[in-house]
Amino acid sequence: MTSGQRKAHKFIWLVLAVAIPIFMFITIKNLDFNRSDDNDITAVKTLNEKFIKTAENDLIKVNVYKKYIEVILKSPLKHASSVVYATSNQGKKGQALGQLTTVGIYKFNITDVPTGLLVYNPLKELEITKLTF
Repeated sequence: MTSGQRKAHKFIWLVLAVAIPIFMFITIKNLDFNRSDDNDITAVKTLNEKFIKTAENDLIKVNVYKKYIEVILKSPLKHASSVVYATSNQGKKGQALGQLTTVGIYKFNITDVPTGLLVYNPLKELEITKLTF
């Protein structure tokens, strides 16, 4: 390395040492890290509300309320792109409600109470599980 390259290398690293923390601060300053308060409030609301219908299998548990459906994913899915659909009376795929990714509780807004629920992988065109209420 020549003396000019050493000076340029030193200058570049000094600029990066100052610029990286500034960019990190700018990117994370608007993120909301206090989500636990919202989850506690919704958990209390969920406990006070009574579900209309419920169904369960070894993969998911579903509670249907007046305005939303709560899907509890018990174990990880083998397919990352799984979509939840409301089913019609004939058991056919209806309105798409949302996507399931990891184990947890998912809430999807609804207008009408469906007769069942279908977890489907649209990429592989594979039906993962189906529940009727």
